[in-house]
Parts: sequence; C-alpha cells; structure tokens
Amino acid sequence: MPRRRAEDAVNVVLTDHKIQKPPADRAALLVPRNEASAIYRGDLSFYRSIESSPVELDLYLGQALAMHGADRPRGIRLLARALAQKPEVEGMVELASAYVADGQTRLALPWFERALSLNPGMTQVRYNYALAKGSAAELRKVIAAEPGYAEALNSLGAILLPKAEAKAYLERAHAAQPYLPEPLNNLGVLAQAAGDLTKARSYFERALAADPEFAPAYNNYGRLEAQQGRHTAAIPYFDRALKADPEYAEAHYNLGRLLQEVDEDRRALPHLEAAVRLNAGLAEAQMALGVAYGELELFEKAARAFAEVVRLQPGNAEARRNLDIARKFLKR
Repeated sequence: MPRRRAEDAVNVVLTDHKIQKPPADRAALLVPRNEASAIYRGDLSFYRSIESSPVELDLYLGQALAMHGADRPRGIRLLARALAQKPEVEGMVELASAYVADGQTRLALPWFERALSLNPGMTQVRYNYALAKGSAAELRKVIAAEPGYAEALNSLGAILLPKAEAKAYLERAHAAQPYLPEPLNNLGVLAQAAGDLTKARSYFERALAADPEFAPAYNNYGRLEAQQGRHTAAIPYFDRALKADPEYAEAHYNLGRLLQEVDEDRRALPHLEAAVRLNAGLAEAQMALGVAYGELELFEKAARAFAEVVRLQPGNAEARRNLDIARKFLKR
C-alpha cells in the first residue's frame, strides 16, 4: 500500500489503505503540497444584516478592512469618520495601527496617544506606540510595567546601539526568550562595533541557529566577512539574506556595493536599483548607484542619483563633485 502526503495536515505522511491500481509514480505522492497563500484584497460586506447604528457599522467594517489590508485606505476613512462621532479605544488603536502599516507614522501617533490617555494600562499598545515613535523613553515605560517583555527589551537595546548601555537590555531580552534571533543578532552588531569580530561571528551564528531564515543575521554575517576582506565569502550570505527577504533594501545595497568592490558593476546595478526602489531615502545606496551608472557611462541616470544624494544630504561634498562631473559628461 503506497504512502502519500496528507491533504489536510502539514508535513504528515500516511499509508493509503484504499485498494486501487498502483500509481505510476509513487514518489509524486510524497511531494509536499504547494498551498496558495495570496492575501485577499478587495471589498468586504457583513455576512448577514445586523442591528447597529451607522457609526458602529463604520467601526466594524473599517477595522475589518484595515486589519489585514483587504482595503486599508477605505478602512482608514471609515474608522476616522466613525471615531469623529464616537471615541472608542479599540477603534483608535486599529486606526493607529492601520496608519503605521500604511507608512503614515506621523498620523498614527495622535491616535495611539488618545487611546493610551483613555486606557494607560495597554502595554502592547504602548509598545507599538514606542516603536512608531522610536522612543527610548516610551520603551522604558513598557519595561517598567512588564520587566520580562523580551521584544521591548530588545527594541530598547536596538535603539541604544552602539552604546555599551544596550548590552544589558539585549542580554535581558535573550534571557527572557532564548529562542528569539533578534537579541542575539543585535548583540553581534554591538560586538562588531566594539571590534570583537570573533564574538560578533558567534552571535550571528547563534541567531541563525535560532532562526535559519533570519535575514538580518545573514546580512550582518556578510558585512563581517567583507570587513575582514573576504569578499567572495561574503556574497553567499547577502544572497541568503535576500532569499529570506527579497525586499531587504540594506542587503541589496550591501551586495551591490560588494560587487562594485570586485569590479562587477553590471551585476551590482540591479541590486543597487532595488535598494533605492525599496528605500529611496538610503543615501549610501543612491551614491553607489550613481557611481555604478557613471562606470557604465549612463551619465543622465548618474546625475539623477547624485542629485538625490545632495537633496538627502546637502552637505555631502563628494556627491556635489560627482554631480558636477556627470553633468559635464552630459554636455559633451
């Protein structure tokens, strides 16, 4: 009797007791099933009519649309309209979270603040507010309320990097939840900044042991290899980081910059372009992209990249010089 994968469970193989003609390819029965994982985008409606006021209907539907991104802009509009008429803590939290997910952090902060003014004891909400604000002071409040909150301890340590003060918080985070890769990765960053590359390597390896798909540890391991002059050895780590997270702007930049170092500008170009596309404010990537364009004699594109660096960093003299050079080539 052939063995096959189950249709309704993950990573389960069973023996098929159904009497039938033997399959031509028994191995195909064991191949893992590919499940569709597309996220629904579109309108939502109530399954059945409910007796609620228009304001409550806006609150319910707005939260449903915003929470998992089915139609976040419409969800935000419905929540804002409802909350203007009926201040409700849960709706405020969902609206703030929707603004954060939509990249509008500045608009999220007042809603977090209003929700916390009505219910100061919401530790998770205060933590989300602290992250949105990037505030060490707010993270300290979270930790004061919940001393073993590993994510808050790690986030505070990350904000304090590369100060030595970060170490105690990162170690407390690791002690609270040893299986989390983030504190180990950040301890590696701290050790690397202090020049202890052996310890940094150990931390990055431990982070990857905790989560073999943790892209930041692969990225940092690649940086470590490159720092020690092992450019060829560094490339696979950046590749692994991008396999785990194809939209990791910093890893695209690091790989592109490394390829430039070994005179492979054409291979570097798509990674630098991806870094800028994913994070237009990454001035280092804009600078490297301008250099890559210049090496390939694409001077108009080079000028645009250098001009963007000047916009982001008005005091960057090297970018201004490169921009002048690119413009001179364009006039020839």
